[in-house]
Amino acid sequence: MSSRRSVWRLIAVGTSVLMLASACSSAATTAPTAAPTAAPTAAPTTAKKLTIGYVEFDPSSVYANQAANEDEKAFKAEGWDVIRMNSGGKQEVASDLMKTLVSRKVDAIVVSVYAGTQIQTGLAAANDAGIPVFKNGGGYAGKGEAGAISVIIAPLINDIYFEYLNSQPKVELLQLTFTPGEPARLRAEAFNKIADGLPNVNITKNEFQVPGQVEQSQQFTSAWLSAHPEQADTSYVIWGAWADPVVGAIAALKQAGRKAWMYTWDLTNPTAAAVREGTLMGSAIWSPPEGAKQMTQMIKDYMAAKDAGGTWTPVNLEAGGIVVTKDNIDQILAENTWVMTGG
Repeated sequence: MSSRRSVWRLIAVGTSVLMLASACSSAATTAPTAAPTAAPTAAPTTAKKLTIGYVEFDPSSVYANQAANEDEKAFKAEGWDVIRMNSGGKQEVASDLMKTLVSRKVDAIVVSVYAGTQIQTGLAAANDAGIPVFKNGGGYAGKGEAGAISVIIAPLINDIYFEYLNSQPKVELLQLTFTPGEPARLRAEAFNKIADGLPNVNITKNEFQVPGQVEQSQQFTSAWLSAHPEQADTSYVIWGAWADPVVGAIAALKQAGRKAWMYTWDLTNPTAAAVREGTLMGSAIWSPPEGAKQMTQMIKDYMAAKDAGGTWTPVNLEAGGIVVTKDNIDQILAENTWVMTGG
């Protein structure tokens, strides 16, 4: 695989392109196309000290937790206070925590992973109190949200799957999903829109919970392997919504002495090891440190516009990503040491 200098990119959707940190990539790692939306009204950056309420997804989800850690680090570097709360992977808890943060009169709230439609009561409470809500690690900002960084990057991996599935005569596929998480849900929806119609592919779908995603995925994979004994004319494929369930799937495969073809999103210590040994073909990653810088700037710009009496149009940034494979993992990790600090 040939290498070239590439960039992590956050695309200001419908406006300009913001560059992120450099990394080694291949031509197959193009950033996803962004959909249009309006740009914010320009405003000077604020120097005001803020208190940020942060509703995190769950510490057991390694990459989401790393993104939350990077956000907190960036906020504290500005001298801001951070009140961080764990939703435990449950949207109703996330909404309740938002209401708690409203009662504590924070200046802004950042929510990880969840869609606005999943946290409606918390969002309504924040809107009523005049507290802006930003989303990091989910999809685009919806009604009532001030801005978002989308990390769905579904085509980067799904397109690789479609190419492989179409090349195989017969496929048994295990899909490991998590509907409450917006990135997982949108990736699965995009995948199923095409894969469900492929006549050569039989899909077994299992929904795991958070926390417990690794253990449950291992159990689902073990049951799927038992139900589908290895046959010479069949390709075995696993689709996991992000790195955590794939770790469970790999454990089950090793226990059974079986192999399956799979890619995923995010990179952790276990999945990096799996890429190196060839158990996992590859994984798409985006940059939490650069996302944290952009989230910090988005909040500062919002506050400056508010202080100046200006208007604000919700901002959507879309994270670009690259696919890490056995061919490029060592160079990518050498150039981006943050990748392995999350666990």
